[in-house]
Amino acid sequence: MTWLGKYPVFVTALVALGLAVLAEAGGLGERWTAARTARRRAEKLHRELRPLAAAQPEPTAENAARIEAELTRTNQVLAAVRAELMPSGPGADRLGRAATPEHRPEAFFDIAAFVEAMRARAQRAGVILRPDERFGFSSYAHEAPEAGRLAAVFRERLLVQYLLETLLDARPRQLLSVQRERPAGAGGRSAAGAVAAGAGDYFDLDPHLSARVPGLVETAAIRLAFTAQTAVLRTLLNKLAECELPVVVRAVEVAPADGPPDASTPARPGATSLIARPWSHFTVTVELITLARAS
Repeated sequence: MTWLGKYPVFVTALVALGLAVLAEAGGLGERWTAARTARRRAEKLHRELRPLAAAQPEPTAENAARIEAELTRTNQVLAAVRAELMPSGPGADRLGRAATPEHRPEAFFDIAAFVEAMRARAQRAGVILRPDERFGFSSYAHEAPEAGRLAAVFRERLLVQYLLETLLDARPRQLLSVQRERPAGAGGRSAAGAVAAGAGDYFDLDPHLSARVPGLVETAAIRLAFTAQTAVLRTLLNKLAECELPVVVRAVEVAPADGPPDASTPARPGATSLIARPWSHFTVTVELITLARAS
């Protein structure tokens, strides 16, 4: 009789025990594999979180002091920018004292009075105008600005007046056109109708040239075209460089005049030069920059 036949119960118990050991070993292997995978995943997450933890300052007194100092420097820079863009001087004070029309009829008569004043000033300076010249506001020749644009149009009117007075004092030969930047969006049916009625009043400024930042920086761009000699352009640019308002000359275009200026207007008094100086058509684009009002 073999050993297996002599002790069947003992052999069976040994086999069962062996199977149990194998099963337990298999379970331990699976758990070890799972633990190793979890450890690798934890190490990966730790490596990813390490730079984030370094980038976020801990709420210590030292970090709080640094943040406070940085905030103070930022506020100082903002105050300096506001001071730089704040109009100053007699001309700016005059513009600052001007009260914005609150109602459409007031805005209409304000523009009408402005047009008549500029025509009279041009006549005194001997500057040739078109018979129907309205200095960029022909769209409001028969109706007032839209209720939602009273302040914007009034600001443009003040800027155009400042630029025109500066140009007319330089005594160009002829004013060809005054244009305002086309408003963004029609702003309603009446606004679209006004733009269409005065299409020649508007031009499109290249966004890459503008300093406008929605919600932060507001701008108003004006384009003047006139016939003159180079000395007039030089005088205008020098005056704008000394301007009391935060204005920036965005573009200056020059083209030779096709012929002599319109001779229908008598020549201005003064000595006549024996050497004829060339006439040119100049186009100057100016942008007024202001900080948006905090809401």
